[in-house]
Amino acid sequence: MGDGTTFRKSLRVEVRDDALSPFGGMVLLREFEERAAFLAGLIGSLFDPRRASHSLHSLATLLRFAVYRIVLGLPDVMDAERLRHDPVLRTCLAPGTQDRLGDLLPGKSTLHRFLTRVLTLRPNRRVLWRGLLDSALHPLLGRKRMPKRLYVDLDSTEIEVHGDQERGVNNGHFRTVCYHALSLSLAPFNTTLGFHLRPGHVHTAHHAVAFVLPLLHLLRDRVGAGVEIVLRADSGYASPYIFRKLEQHGFYYLIRMRENDRLLSACARIRRRRPGRPPEDRSVFRNYGFSYRADSWEKSRRIVARSEFAPGELLPDWTFICVHLPTAESRKHVVRAYLKRGQSEQVHDMFKNEMHGALMSHHRFVDNQVRAWLTAISLNLMIAFEEASRGSNPVTRPATVRMRVLTIAASFVRHARGLVLRLSASPKHARFLAALERRVAATTAWVPAPSG
Repeated sequence: MGDGTTFRKSLRVEVRDDALSPFGGMVLLREFEERAAFLAGLIGSLFDPRRASHSLHSLATLLRFAVYRIVLGLPDVMDAERLRHDPVLRTCLAPGTQDRLGDLLPGKSTLHRFLTRVLTLRPNRRVLWRGLLDSALHPLLGRKRMPKRLYVDLDSTEIEVHGDQERGVNNGHFRTVCYHALSLSLAPFNTTLGFHLRPGHVHTAHHAVAFVLPLLHLLRDRVGAGVEIVLRADSGYASPYIFRKLEQHGFYYLIRMRENDRLLSACARIRRRRPGRPPEDRSVFRNYGFSYRADSWEKSRRIVARSEFAPGELLPDWTFICVHLPTAESRKHVVRAYLKRGQSEQVHDMFKNEMHGALMSHHRFVDNQVRAWLTAISLNLMIAFEEASRGSNPVTRPATVRMRVLTIAASFVRHARGLVLRLSASPKHARFLAALERRVAATTAWVPAPSG
């Protein structure tokens, strides 16, 4: 572009159409996804209603492109116009011949039709529903030993909508027009087993049993009948119907109860502080267990109560937990196990903020449900990749993985027998990427057991 710059005569600026990309680390994620067969089950089960003669892009390319753009933090369909030209994504998702880059990826119109006309078909929605649970189990089934007990967290969250989305209704509690979604997550991996959109005005426990029981049965098929599955939930799900259904189907639970006079009167032993001067720098906890039967219950159930005397506070804060476990475990262990349910809030934060799952921009309700499933699958892919890439310098959140691993400047160099991808990294970062490449190369796939 002309002569040298003014501040440095020897420096010249040239504009060339080289194969440059800001997403060099996507090759590592694509290799992990291939070796782990992360999307293989989904791709092999999707129904394709298109005519072969009218289809330029395969279902595999379309699905991977839909997932990978969410992984990169670019979930809007309009972003497809920019991403479809990226050389790294073209090589990863639409590989061409041995020494050439891949073909152009789908444009926004093609991708939009895939999301709203293909994935929204009833058989494909069933595939996405089942595939979401399978994707959540990768970090668990990648380990050598299956745990004796699995905790799953049931929770709800609001997803604010803007515009004329179907079933977007004002919620008085959240004070916004939203969807009131149900989610089921797997502790301690923070992966999402299920995600179900609901109208914004429904109660917390609305359709909770119909949502959670099929997922728990499918989870039992995947991990085996010998693993104890314990559902944890807050007081919004403390209903005798939910208790009874979980017990009938052989599942266990730790569900919080709302505070009431009868529960408080049963805990008279721990309503007061112990004698002596209380500590000034920490809370004092007291636990108590008893049998309790509400008027609407058909039988008595075990309750574990905890009172917390915070420094400077006269009255305690209460936690009441309805317990159904296979063994009579200590009160302290029950409380400790239930309080870990707070990790589900972290799942919501990653889903809505780091994966942009709150952008429900479609008008039709079913389109937004498909978008939510794809976002949850993308989040599970990031978590599984992070689990496999852990070493001496582990990364923990999707935004960190995206910044440290995926968004790396890269360029292609063409040789006679293939392509070489050069990543730009500091010496320390280069060692980290080399170690990550070795761990990805050691990844193996797992085959889910057929459901009964």
